Amino acid sequence: MNELIKLAIVDDDAVFREILSVVFKRIENIEVVLALSNGKELADALASEKQKPDVVLLDLEMPVMDGIETTEYLAVHYPDIKILILTVHNNDKKISNYLIRKGANGFLMKNGSVDSIVKAINIVHEYEYYFVGIDLKKVVDLKKIKNKVNSIPPVKFSKRELEVIKLLFQGYTNKEISTKLHISTRTVEVHRVKVLKKTNSRNIAHFATYAMQNEVIDFDDGEK
Repeated sequence: MNELIKLAIVDDDAVFREILSVVFKRIENIEVVLALSNGKELADALASEKQKPDVVLLDLEMPVMDGIETTEYLAVHYPDIKILILTVHNNDKKISNYLIRKGANGFLMKNGSVDSIVKAINIVHEYEYYFVGIDLKKVVDLKKIKNKVNSIPPVKFSKRELEVIKLLFQGYTNKEISTKLHISTRTVEVHRVKVLKKTNSRNIAHFATYAMQNEVIDFDDGEK
């Protein structure tokens, strides 16, 4: 993962922003292009800046324009920017709203290690999603979802597709999955695309809801 990733940090904690900015100066493939205190500042910056971030580290609770409002704005105006939510609550209803309704690309505990944040940024940038460290069964309160994200009935998956799905949600990359399953990375990607197509899912975040609603795999089966 050597491609340069342009990063925006949006968090109302000035000390947290400064610490991360200093830390990322030591990471060769990550460049902090914006460090702001709320979504309004981000929106203003994106409207005037020629250089847009690839990934936004976004805090949930901020004044003026919070994480939910910011995600809604980015989804409409800058859909190519990937959103990595920083949260201190792994069972917050707001996260459920993000995951199902707003299509955030990943969720990360704010008190995690620097290494975990760097890893999450790289995975989100390259593979579109990052869910490691979040208990999805707590995140999504299915009983309160009035309209299912995926309206199609349950579909059948091959044994290999289920193996790939399980490893994807454990945070493995395509290359790591290919090594574990003794198949090519191209084959892993083919299975991933087939799974999304079968379920009419826009991305892995979208597919996560389908998988939970239809009990495709056990999301509590540990992490790597």
